[in-house]
Amino acid sequence: MTPRLTRRDATDQDAAVIVGWFPTRRDAVWWGGPTVSDPLTAEWLVAQFASGPCWVWTDRDEVIQAMAGLKAMPDGTAYLNRFGI
Repeated sequence: MTPRLTRRDATDQDAAVIVGWFPTRRDAVWWGGPTVSDPLTAEWLVAQFASGPCWVWTDRDEVIQAMAGLKAMPDGTAYLNRFGI
C-alpha cells in the first residue's frame, strides 16, 4: 500500500532535512546545479525558496518524503526546480 502524502509549503526548518539528502558534492550539484553552495547548506536552500513557491510532501508522521519548487521567470512562465524524492 502506498502511504498517503500531504503537501505543504516548505519552511526554513525543512531546508536542513532536505540538504541532508545530498551528502556529497556530486549529489548536490546533480540536484542543485553548478551554482549550488559548496558545501551545500540549509541557508543556501532557504535563499532559493525566494525564487518561487516551494513545497514538501510529508507522510502521516510529518517526515518529509519529497520536495519541489517553481522558479518564476520574467516572461511570466515558471519551471520546476529543486525537485527531490
